[in-house]
Amino acid sequence: MWIAETINVMKATQRKTAQELITSYIGFKSIIDIPTIYLGSINNLPIKGKIGSVTATKARKQSMRGQDETFAGIWLCNAFYVVCKFFFNTFYYYFFTFSVIFVPLAKVLIKKEMSE
Repeated sequence: MWIAETINVMKATQRKTAQELITSYIGFKSIIDIPTIYLGSINNLPIKGKIGSVTATKARKQSMRGQDETFAGIWLCNAFYVVCKFFFNTFYYYFFTFSVIFVPLAKVLIKKEMSE
């Protein structure tokens, strides 16, 4: 998804009008939703009836103390996870829409300053 969103922002900087920008986002959203629409349209899929409602429960964390660690770099994997989650929660989730608006505006302003 990050790659798709990055490509979407890069394409958004090439749009000349607000109508083109909005139209491209509607098209992008439609393409992203194709798997969901397709799965919803299959009525006679036997596995859909077998699944039922899905409930998610969060398991308790178990302490690694006193146990042999099978993977010596588990702290590195945890650090990578924390950095990725921090990036997602701070920038991607909250500020990505702001950057989609700001990047094309900054590009237009820089071009205007360079031409003067």
